[in-house]
Amino acid sequence: MSGIPIPPVVADAVAKAAGAALGAFLRTTVGMITLGIGLAIGCFWYAAQGATWRGFAAAAIALAAAATMGLVLAGKRAAIAGVKTVVAKSKAGDKVVGVVFDRLAALPGVSAVEKLPLAQAEVCLTEALTGFFKGSESGFVRRKLEEKLVEIVRKLTLARFREADAREGGIDLNVVRADLAARADLAIGDTAEAMGKKTTTIFVVAISVVACLAAVGLRQI
Repeated sequence: MSGIPIPPVVADAVAKAAGAALGAFLRTTVGMITLGIGLAIGCFWYAAQGATWRGFAAAAIALAAAATMGLVLAGKRAAIAGVKTVVAKSKAGDKVVGVVFDRLAALPGVSAVEKLPLAQAEVCLTEALTGFFKGSESGFVRRKLEEKLVEIVRKLTLARFREADAREGGIDLNVVRADLAARADLAIGDTAEAMGKKTTTIFVVAISVVACLAAVGLRQI
């Protein structure tokens, strides 16, 4: 579905959000380093009882867990921060929604149906979002921003499809489009914020669990 182009304001906003993404990446990296050092100290103290080598091993595992998972988390938070910047500064959310629904309407057989069944709407949405930013001159950071923006738009649209289907027995694309476009910037920003908090919590807990299990296991040796 590359026949309907992305509005220049959206492409420009994504390109300019790289700075915010980089800032989030660096802040998250520093935070994960701090967490890793704290866990390493605690794990060393616990596992080194009776054998110093166990303490060093536990500390090394804690640092490795924080470094590897921390980098993944930093990348995810960078993309999320970039998306929030896109909608906060350019107010481009409604334009993104407009392109999505223009592509939906252009799919064969869609415009002839008053209400789409949920299963068909979900398949059509996937097709409309495939290659959404295809053809843009993207570096690595920009590609991650684009992917995250598409992921969030997909999540919001699917949720609205399911609400409409449960309430009305089908999806009227014009009604859903109007509803999403009216609150697109706020909804995208809120969804990105919630995703950021959830992702951070999951990774911090995972890193802590790996470090603590390693320390407990080593102490038993």
